[in-house]
Amino acid sequence: MEKKTRVLFAVNTVLLFLLIIRGAMPFFSNRTGSLIKLKEAAINKIEINSGIILTRQGQSWKIKDGNILYPANTDAVDKFLSMLMLIDNNTPVTEKDSPALMGEKPLKVVLTADYGRSQTLLIGKRSPVPGKRYVKLEGESAIYSADGSAGFYAGQTAAFWKELRPLSGLAPADIMVLQYRSLASNKEYLLAQVEENNKTTWKLRKKNMFADIQPQNAVSFLLPITEAKAKDVLPLPEENLSPISKLSVETIEGIKKFFIFSYGGSICIAEEGKRYYFYDISKLYTELEEADFAR
Repeated sequence: MEKKTRVLFAVNTVLLFLLIIRGAMPFFSNRTGSLIKLKEAAINKIEINSGIILTRQGQSWKIKDGNILYPANTDAVDKFLSMLMLIDNNTPVTEKDSPALMGEKPLKVVLTADYGRSQTLLIGKRSPVPGKRYVKLEGESAIYSADGSAGFYAGQTAAFWKELRPLSGLAPADIMVLQYRSLASNKEYLLAQVEENNKTTWKLRKKNMFADIQPQNAVSFLLPITEAKAKDVLPLPEENLSPISKLSVETIEGIKKFFIFSYGGSICIAEEGKRYYFYDISKLYTELEEADFAR
């Protein structure tokens, strides 16, 4: 009887251990052999060199510069993060720490997951192997080899990480309604996706008249608008700004309203309620003003 009790105790202990490990699995990387043990999808904060702070909000990233939270270039952040997650820890370059490989002031990247755990990666000198750099985890000795582009990204300023597209993250198909009204030229139109006979069509309204628009023409008009870039993103001036035109974009997530204005000798745009504006959007403004729906 005593032997049976000991066996049951041992079995229960093993099962309990397995349950604990299984319960902890969501907190760790699902990439085999990854130096970074956090789950990529759970990482919601990246701090670079104690100065640049990137935070995840839903499907997008933000960057704090001064006391303003700007939209970050989500494509660049995701690429950088994926690059870090691909660092292999199976074959270290050396098991011993080496200032000769890491340098006196390695670049520092702190990754934090939404469940509170964090890891700090140090990026050292370039490796003799083309396109590679030395990296290690803070507090550990082993040094590994990583994609050299990680050092490029980690060495960038806040300006590099800011999103320069006013309509970033939107594809033409995401736009349900786009409405533009120019206060300078009196140009006004509305482009909308509508469901007719179980299929999606596009309608254009000009001067209270509706016309059908070919889907490819609607996409050809919207694509350069969603991809248009400004030259910079800056804090919104405190003085009153007089809009020269207004833009409204409706998606399944809601309506974004923008006003376009002239400032510093350039055409600029700002989203209502935000504390920043996009400086020099001449290409976007031209696309909206010319509005060629026949191309």
